[in-house]
Amino acid sequence: EALGCTSVIISDKTGTLTCNRMSVRRLWLPEGATDAHALRVMAGCHTLRRASREGASRCFAALMIA
Repeated sequence: EALGCTSVIISDKTGTLTCNRMSVRRLWLPEGATDAHALRVMAGCHTLRRASREGASRCFAALMIA
């Protein structure tokens, strides 16, 4: 039941596969939504600045890189 409310799942227990750097591999979107639209929305819904990723959550940084 609680998993149904999950909006983001990120896993790499040790960081050895990702070198402790998250990245977006695939987006699951509602029917009719496009990748381009989803990326525009994600890019506008954060506090991360392009010039610096310092202090930003790793989640936001991974989405910006996408």
